[in-house]
Amino acid sequence: MLELLQRIVSSDAFVQVVVALVAAVWALPRISAWRQSVAEGRWSKLLDLAEVAVAQTWNEYTDGLKQAREDGQLTNAEAASCREYAARALRQIAANRLPGVIDSYGQEALEALVGLVYGRLQAEGGVG
Repeated sequence: MLELLQRIVSSDAFVQVVVALVAAVWALPRISAWRQSVAEGRWSKLLDLAEVAVAQTWNEYTDGLKQAREDGQLTNAEAASCREYAARALRQIAANRLPGVIDSYGQEALEALVGLVYGRLQAEGGVG
């Protein structure tokens, strides 16, 4: 039994397996960090495009709705409509500028991103 174990441990196949396992253990955290940086880069680009879509929506759609109302305030339904409009604009812009990336995020994620941008811009006084 001991002789069999010695032959296995000293075989080329065993050494190759051990080297492959050590390399995999060494590479795994680096691959995970790389994947995270790629995802964050995509998200950052998508966030930039969401800001473009919200600004475009504000200029083309939202501002006109607000001006048409006496009090200058959007109803909840109008605000929701503006967010949907911006999410559609984001999908269209991102499909042209980030092909393939937009498909990895669902419609709910795009709408949430648009809501996040609207909220941030309102807090900064950029939209209202």
